[in-house]
Amino acid sequence: MCFLILIGLPGCGKTTFCSYLANCLEDSKHVVDPPFHFLVHVCYDKIINTSDNVPWNEARRKIASTIDEMTGKLKNTKDPQLVVNEYNMNIIVNKAAVSTRSLILIVIDDNMYYRSMRYQYYQIARTHQTSYCQLYLKCDVNTCLARNFERQTNHKIPEDVVLKMAGNLEEPNACNNYWEINSICISSDKPYNHNSLDPLYAIIMAAFSHPVKPVPENLHKEQSQFICSSNIIHQADLALRRIIGNLLRENTAYDHKQMQQLSTDLKIKKQDLLQKLKLGELQLPKEIIEGTEVNSGAIYSFFLKQMI
Repeated sequence: MCFLILIGLPGCGKTTFCSYLANCLEDSKHVVDPPFHFLVHVCYDKIINTSDNVPWNEARRKIASTIDEMTGKLKNTKDPQLVVNEYNMNIIVNKAAVSTRSLILIVIDDNMYYRSMRYQYYQIARTHQTSYCQLYLKCDVNTCLARNFERQTNHKIPEDVVLKMAGNLEEPNACNNYWEINSICISSDKPYNHNSLDPLYAIIMAAFSHPVKPVPENLHKEQSQFICSSNIIHQADLALRRIIGNLLRENTAYDHKQMQQLSTDLKIKKQDLLQKLKLGELQLPKEIIEGTEVNSGAIYSFFLKQMI
């Protein structure tokens, strides 16, 4: 089993790509056979649109939790279709190949523009010792805006949201994040064909050959400290984004230019704080590091807000 995380702006062609991939799996006449036999398409837009009166962040957390649960069941079943149908997910089957092996590709179809959004699924893959890879569908922002404009009214994303997302998008970077090593970038400005799939299939095959390993229980103290530090930095990044978002919303008296400057200043402070955490120049309260307090998350946010 392998996760394929799609990364890209609204209108870059993620869902179109999923449809093309599904057609390749169902049609035996394609030049290159897909290196998997089941395709589970998890489309965030479709799921969230059917979640009545549920806050956006809560809906996202619920999807990730559902996928985590479903992955555990898929690991222990001989009938993937039955499990996936239980969760009302879309599954496409290559019936010609199922009799020999049953490799499952779970495609997470969402913007995933923040690295922390993707890391959540890497953690799920590590928990279940499944494989993990990423596909960044790179597309010119003007092309994305034009495609978005052609969508039905209820599916359109506000232009300012797309532009903001483009400015915040964190491209895969395996040099700084080892867990993003199985990543590939494909241009989605033009229609997909089998030539664009060849490199992706190679990445998927590499991922299937090297499932994510669990964290060993007998880690040396230095390794344990490194993992703890990485988690603290990851949580700090999430907390700082929330804090900055709240600060920007609070300053309603600012004009557009002042808001842009404030946003830039806060982002610089955020990067400075994260760098100090990485270098050990900023010491966190003991209850945050140990998680001994029930409200350690709130303490963490309060501490970081004082710093910024």
